[in-house]
Amino acid sequence: MNNWVLNSSLVFETILAAAIAYLPFMSQLNVQYVRPVYWLYPMLYSILMWVADETRRFI
Repeated sequence: MNNWVLNSSLVFETILAAAIAYLPFMSQLNVQYVRPVYWLYPMLYSILMWVADETRRFI
């Protein structure tokens, strides 16, 4: 992953989503607490997609 603009934007987006979900003053928006286990599903899916892409490149 050589596109550092894309990488930094993905990190920023994840941090922003966590801030919206967990910071106390954001409760004014009536967002619900997201259990940390629900953050694992997208991470596992992204790892699976990365492995599939690397396997495709290898073949």
